[in-house]
Amino acid sequence: MGAVALILGIWGFITASNYRKMHNISLAESLKASLMVAIVSVILLLAFNMYQGGADWLGHLSYLGIFLLLLAAVTVAIALAFVLIGFFYKRDKSNRISRVDAGASAASINIISISLFLLGGYAIYFGITELSGLQSGQIKALVFEPTAGQYGSLNALFIFTLAPVFAALWVKLGKLNLDPSTPVKFSLGLIQVGLGFGALLIGALTPDEAGKVAWVWLMLAYLLHTTGELSLSPVGLSAVTKLSIKSVVSLVMGVWFLATSLSEVVAVLLAKIAALDADELVTLSVSEQLDKYNELWSTLLYLGVGFGIVMLLVSPLLKKGMKGIH
Repeated sequence: MGAVALILGIWGFITASNYRKMHNISLAESLKASLMVAIVSVILLLAFNMYQGGADWLGHLSYLGIFLLLLAAVTVAIALAFVLIGFFYKRDKSNRISRVDAGASAASINIISISLFLLGGYAIYFGITELSGLQSGQIKALVFEPTAGQYGSLNALFIFTLAPVFAALWVKLGKLNLDPSTPVKFSLGLIQVGLGFGALLIGALTPDEAGKVAWVWLMLAYLLHTTGELSLSPVGLSAVTKLSIKSVVSLVMGVWFLATSLSEVVAVLLAKIAALDADELVTLSVSEQLDKYNELWSTLLYLGVGFGIVMLLVSPLLKKGMKGIH
C-alpha cells in the first residue's frame, strides 16, 4: 500500500510539472498551498507519533491539532474537487482553460500528490517499525474504531468530490437531450434519501453476535443522502429563481430557506421518536435497541421512496406547468 501511494504521488508530481510547463505556471506559484499542506501534515504525523510514544503533554494542544487537521483536510478536499472539475472541464473541447484555472489545477494536483506521498511514506515507516519485528506466523491486529461524530465529515467529503461529477453529468445529458426535468431530479433526490434510510435498515437487520453493525452501511446512507441532496438542493435553488415572479424572488428564496429550517425541526422530532431513555439503555440489549430505530428507518424508507415515485408520476404535469423553463 505504501509503495503504491508513493508511486501515485511521484506520478502526480510529474503530471503537475508537465501541466505547469504547458501553461507557463511558475513553480513557486503552484507549490504555495502544497507546501502548507506538507508542513501541516508532517507536524500532525510527528505529534501523533510523539503522543503514542508517551508525550502526554500534547493532549493539552488537542484543539490546535484538530484545527490543523481540519485545515489540511479541507485543503485536500478542495484540491480533489478542483482536480475533478479540471478533468471534466478539459474533456469539453469548447472550453478554454485560463491561466488562473491552470494554476489552480497544477496546485491541486501537487496537493493530492504530497498527501499520497506522505501517506505512502508513513505506511512504510509504520510497517518497518511496527510489523518488521513480528515472528513468523505472528499477527498484529490493526484496528481503528472511529467515533460516531467522525462520520459526519462524510457528507462534506461526498459533496466536495461528487458535486463536479453531478454538474458534468447534467451538462453531458443536456447535450444529448437526455437531461431530466427539474421535477424528475426532485423525485430522484427523494428516492435516494429514502434508500439511504434503507441502507441503515439493512445494516440494523444484520448485526454481529455483539449487536454491532458494519460501518459500510452508515457510509452508504451518507452517500445516498448526499447524492439525493445534490439532485435536489442546487436544482431547487435554480428553480426558485427561474420560476418565481421577478418582484418577489427574494421573498420566495426566503421561503425556500424557511422550509429548510423547518426540516431541521422535523429532524429533531424524528430523533426524539427514536431516542432511548435511560431505562431502555440499561435494560435493552443492543439488538433490542436497534429494533426501535428500525421502525423509524423503515417508515422513512417507505415515505421517501413513495413520495419520490408519486412525484415522478406527476412530473410530466409539473414540467408542463413550468412552460419550457429549465
